[in-house]
Amino acid sequence: MSAREPAESCPPVTTDDDAMEATLHMWGPEASAMQIAALMSRTHSPLVAVVEHDGNRTELVGAVTAARLMEHLIGGP
Repeated sequence: MSAREPAESCPPVTTDDDAMEATLHMWGPEASAMQIAALMSRTHSPLVAVVEHDGNRTELVGAVTAARLMEHLIGGP
């Protein structure tokens, strides 16, 4: 499973990297479920933004919530 699978769609958003890194926890779209779970645990955050970097541009791919991650890991609805 990659981060793209449980990520819930979000409209395209771009921002400068400095502001983004200061305000949320993020991971690339190829992150595994365990990497996302570890980040949530380490940062005490129930939400991880899935972003792609392309040069100077950062695009929000989606977001993974703790609830959606648990559904994926334990085979929920």
